[in-house]
Amino acid sequence: MKTRKTAMAQLLKEKNYNCSIYKPMRHTLFYIIVAIATPFVINAQNKGPVLDNFNESNAYNWWSYGDDSPLKENAPDPTDASNNVLRFDKNSKGTKDKYNGVGVTLKQSLDLKNYPIFKVKVLFPNTRSNYKIKDQTLTLKLMDDGKTGSEAEDNAILVVKPIILSDDWQTITFDLRTDDIKTKSGKKVKKRKDLNKIILVPFTSSGSRPATIYFDDFEQRKDY
Repeated sequence: MKTRKTAMAQLLKEKNYNCSIYKPMRHTLFYIIVAIATPFVINAQNKGPVLDNFNESNAYNWWSYGDDSPLKENAPDPTDASNNVLRFDKNSKGTKDKYNGVGVTLKQSLDLKNYPIFKVKVLFPNTRSNYKIKDQTLTLKLMDDGKTGSEAEDNAILVVKPIILSDDWQTITFDLRTDDIKTKSGKKVKKRKDLNKIILVPFTSSGSRPATIYFDDFEQRKDY
């Protein structure tokens, strides 16, 4: 009987010993997996090209640039009830400046070396309020949110493209490799790592006339 008890005690001792080894190993393995996986989760949230189809709530927080002209994310698409878009009522209130637009500030700097192309769909309806507006353009403006005033303007990158009055969506493409870029900065575009703010400015020669413009499927791409 004593031998059986001794053997049992020895067995329990061995099991406890093994558990004391495996338990911290399991914890160590868990923390290793978390440590490896965490950077990929963070990178997935904070790195890579910008993409917003305005169908998902708060994918990006767009705001009015220049004044407080109303804008609405996830607004109904006037051409497709099943789709949501960004609606911007330019100069319907506020300062009524021709340079008013919409903007978004990112958590990370833009990767312009690997993703130099920006695309956005624009709807500039041929409505009674819009029809007198001539010489329409859309400006892509990339800025450093850490700079203000004339320093921010001089450091910015601008690309201007023509748009037309139309009841159909038009896709506007900005290619930072080949387009005419306006900037007072002497830095090469593909080496810029300080730009984390995107501005879209619908401009017209009619100046401060109110206009309603819709945006959809804004994306930053590697190629066409």
